[in-house]
Amino acid sequence: MRGNNLKIKARNKSFSLFRRFRKRKIFRNALICIGILVLGHNAAAQKQINRLKTHATSLHVAAYVIIEKTKETFSNLHYFLFKNVDKILFDLHSENLKLRLALKKLKNLKLENENLRRILALKQTEESPMTVAKVVAIFSNDFARSVTLDSGISKNIALNDIVLNDVGLVGRIIEVADDWSRALLITDVNSIIPVKINGVNAMLGGTNSSKLQIAMVQEDVTFRDGDIVETSGYGNVFAEKIPVGKIKMEGQKVSVIPSVDFNSLKYVAVTKSNAQPLANQVEK
Repeated sequence: MRGNNLKIKARNKSFSLFRRFRKRKIFRNALICIGILVLGHNAAAQKQINRLKTHATSLHVAAYVIIEKTKETFSNLHYFLFKNVDKILFDLHSENLKLRLALKKLKNLKLENENLRRILALKQTEESPMTVAKVVAIFSNDFARSVTLDSGISKNIALNDIVLNDVGLVGRIIEVADDWSRALLITDVNSIIPVKINGVNAMLGGTNSSKLQIAMVQEDVTFRDGDIVETSGYGNVFAEKIPVGKIKMEGQKVSVIPSVDFNSLKYVAVTKSNAQPLANQVEK
């Protein structure tokens, strides 16, 4: 009986150990399975993540390429558009400048033509032959006032010939060559002109400035601002009644403003010193 009990106990113990071992094996197998599942899931997840990263990188690269191409396109478009606009603006400014210069030149030519027509409108007769000359140089400083003309002996210009234009006396010829001549202006300090002011004889002298001064006059003569000054014809150098200028009163000081604007002198008429005054013979 005791022997049977021992056998039963031994069998129960063996069965208990088997059950414990089996539980452990099942648990271990379960852990292994769970580990396999977890690892498999992690691998799949990592693979999915890598796939997403690859897609994201591709998308990023594609977006970068698109953005760069778009920037390049707009940059090229901006360059060509604004390059053309700048070129058009430059061309317009250049053309505008050319037109303004041409217009200024035409205005100058118009003024010269009008001046020349007025000079040519002066009557010339056998007693007063006239040569029209162009002023090629003007010398105006503190020491001398003269002009150089493009005509000389070949155009019958001689020493002491009178030089004038349509508004008044310019000067007289003091140097002459075949194709050019030089005239001393009435504003030169070496110029002395016999004149009449309101019927009163006087001598007018240059000052190397824009004004003339009365060098000699009768006593007790009163002048008024704006009185006309003309050549008197004395001395047989300048013809009679050529306009010279007008009286300018500055307090008690008397000066004469020339009729001729010497800064804009372009064309002049040259006639003989004993000729009749051309300035008073303008055709109507």
